[in-house]
Amino acid sequence: MRVLDVSTIPVLFLFLVARTISHSRSHPNLAQLPSLQLRILFKKERLQIHGHSVFDVYVKPIVSTDNNSVYYDGFATFLQGDLEFVYMIVGGAAYVVKRSLYGNGSISTQTAKCLTSSTPFDSIVEALNKLTVVSSTGDEIGCPSDVLYETSFDGQDFIICDSGDEGFVANSDELVVTVEYLDSPLGNISPPKLSDDDTSCDVVMTETSVTPMAFKLLTGNTATACSTLETC
Repeated sequence: MRVLDVSTIPVLFLFLVARTISHSRSHPNLAQLPSLQLRILFKKERLQIHGHSVFDVYVKPIVSTDNNSVYYDGFATFLQGDLEFVYMIVGGAAYVVKRSLYGNGSISTQTAKCLTSSTPFDSIVEALNKLTVVSSTGDEIGCPSDVLYETSFDGQDFIICDSGDEGFVANSDELVVTVEYLDSPLGNISPPKLSDDDTSCDVVMTETSVTPMAFKLLTGNTATACSTLETC
């Protein structure tokens, strides 16, 4: 059974933001961006992270002071026996925290280190920026709105179903990412204290601008929707 490379975790965080890059001159009010829950489902049993083929990722938007760009802090937690693994992106840097747990769930020991990824982030950003409209109907993948887009990264093609105020769903041959808007914003996510000699971790994700189309997907706000991608 193949265990998915943990470097996929920050890529999944990045997936939300990377395809929003644009040279558009219009700037939606990014303060309206909600916190999000991503449910990740691997379609193939051989794909797992710490024994899990289904898990949740929670992300919180961090908007620039000029309201022109945003990045996401986020985390995902995995239990594997008496171990707990927490993958985090805070301030654009990625971390992994490993905790040994007592039987009652309290923490016995904890280590934290920087998480480096071999993923070429720049090329992913470039690829995900090429979001295009799908002409086929949503019935083929069970999309009730019939509003479909497509894109690709890391060798996988994704179909994105816009579910309106309920969120959106990204499908590929290997995984499904279901994105839902949280009613309340997540609290501040703080970086862990590193266990090794490092005092900080390298930044793997930077701020990006947001097009009206991406803003619509990330908020469910139909007032900012575009009739075509070209008008965004």
